[in-house]
Amino acid sequence: ADTMKYYLFSFFPPVIGLGTNLYYSIVDMSLDNGYGDVTQKNILLNSSYYFTEKSQIVQHGNGRDWWLITHEGYSNNNKFIKYLITPSGIFGPYLQSIGSTINSVDNIGQMKISTSGNKLVLIGSGGVFNIFDFNRCTGLLSNLINLSLLNPTSDQYGCAFSRNDQVLYVAKLDSLLQYDLTAANIANSKQLLMVKSVNCYFGQLQLAPDDKIYMATYCGSSLPNNVFTTENMNLTVINNPDLYGPGCN
Repeated sequence: ADTMKYYLFSFFPPVIGLGTNLYYSIVDMSLDNGYGDVTQKNILLNSSYYFTEKSQIVQHGNGRDWWLITHEGYSNNNKFIKYLITPSGIFGPYLQSIGSTINSVDNIGQMKISTSGNKLVLIGSGGVFNIFDFNRCTGLLSNLINLSLLNPTSDQYGCAFSRNDQVLYVAKLDSLLQYDLTAANIANSKQLLMVKSVNCYFGQLQLAPDDKIYMATYCGSSLPNNVFTTENMNLTVINNPDLYGPGCN
């Protein structure tokens, strides 16, 4: 394994939360005086599926290899598509059908792996909301917790685990929710943390290296690439996401 080289995975062309093909490029950080350069670009890995925007990378249990986890969309299925990345190359796809069926609306929405790599959450704008255990050695998902029926028309988009893996955050277009993953009944632990202001909507969630979770918002009639409001030019932050309840700040 070359620690100066990286795989960059991409889906293209995009079709409203979908990519029709899965590609990889190789970035060599030893080039261009340490700024890095692309040595191989857009190598086709798979053209057999419509891939949703849900994708995650997690380290294999052996501490050396990595899993790329993606999900098929469009065709009303519950198929995960996984690849094993090793020093010898990329192997797969490995298919596993588990969890709720993804429909054309559920193509849109995030999927996240917990910090430990042992949990995976998948949500969709159509209402799908699944939590799984993930085995980093076998690459298999198991023990589905299905919260989908509680949110039949939920417009969910963002999700993120706290650093300690015990608290889960979900961003709907109009509100930010919190769940206690240590609770006997996770569904009943739901807390409403924040409601959107007029003409503003909540988007992606991301756990950052400072252990805080940041949330994108957009306000106005279009996405924020051409509407420069205070909300569109700033991020919302959860300062203490390990804490369940208002203390998460």
